[in-house]
Amino acid sequence: MPSGRLGWLHPADTAKSGWREPTVHTEKTITAPTGISATNSSIGRWFKRVGEPVTIAEPLVEVESDNTTVEVLASATGVLSKILLRDGQSVVGSTTLGSITEFEDGMAATRKTTRRANHSS
Repeated sequence: MPSGRLGWLHPADTAKSGWREPTVHTEKTITAPTGISATNSSIGRWFKRVGEPVTIAEPLVEVESDNTTVEVLASATGVLSKILLRDGQSVVGSTTLGSITEFEDGMAATRKTTRRANHSS
């Protein structure tokens, strides 16, 4: 339960609830495959939304071209933190598509963060 008029959590409140702020470890970028041509390549669809937990090697986004469709896999376990290109937007090889935030304590932190976000809605 937030205390104070700014909505921050007092240490006593966090101790009672058992929740703690996860420590951010690193941010990993999601990039398009290098073989994607500059013409007629686009984002097919995202399989995850910003804020959802992801696991390493999980399909995140589909990149379509004239000849093929490629699934771009997560390079880390964490939370999808940014989507830079939306469905239908053009893609060139090695373009940054988004990013994943990794946490020191892995998926346990991402589940707590997701659960807290869901309860505050």
